[in-house]
Amino acid sequence: MKFFEILFILVVFIGCSSHSVKIYNRSDRFIDIEVSKEDFYLFCADIDKKESKSIMSFYAIEDNVVHEFLFRSISKTDWCLKLQKKYRKLTQDVSRIRLIGIDPSQKKKNTLKTDPVPERFKVYSYMKNWVFIRLETERGCKAYFDTGCDPEKYWGGLFPQK
Repeated sequence: MKFFEILFILVVFIGCSSHSVKIYNRSDRFIDIEVSKEDFYLFCADIDKKESKSIMSFYAIEDNVVHEFLFRSISKTDWCLKLQKKYRKLTQDVSRIRLIGIDPSQKKKNTLKTDPVPERFKVYSYMKNWVFIRLETERGCKAYFDTGCDPEKYWGGLFPQK
């Protein structure tokens, strides 16, 4: 009987750890966060359907907060969809995704209510917006700026806190 209790505890622990969040670095203006694939989502958010404008958006769940990482500018939807394919390829068949962002908004009420955002991202109480710097997986790194994956660009243009 003791064997089954230990086995059950191990299975529960492994199941919980697959959704764990790892914070590599955080300050009032910077975040370096890694989440499980289940706690990550990306898509081109419609800004203006009449003019076909979108913004590349990434989402990561930490506790009761959805972190939203947004591109610095709005783009034509067709370009955003091409970019979305590149990021989906980078996040395909990986277990963990790491996001880096700067200059957050204040934590606010979660406003993710539209499709195609999965329901699991809509149930969280709070949201925090970040300016996107880069996304990393075991398949590689892709950043907003071409040099954004260089180690010396880690802070995304901010000075590290002492």
